[in-house]
Amino acid sequence: MAFMLTPRAVQAVKPCQVSCKDNKDLDVGPKLRRVYEYGGGSWVKEGESWHHDTFTYYLSIACNHCDEPVCVSGCPTGGDA
Repeated sequence: MAFMLTPRAVQAVKPCQVSCKDNKDLDVGPKLRRVYEYGGGSWVKEGESWHHDTFTYYLSIACNHCDEPVCVSGCPTGGDA
């Protein structure tokens, strides 16, 4: 199984984590599914102007505890590969 992440959907609420916690009746703290964010870049000067050269990647790590994970249905892309 693989997850394709849509950055706009993931960055705000992380719906796969929310659906897992709701289904397992977990508190806010435990994270069985983790979504890591990695970003970087800087400002670049070209001639007289500046622009940003930034990037952000999201990596979803499954806990692999469930036979039928609800985080797939909670994922904005449906967990499509």
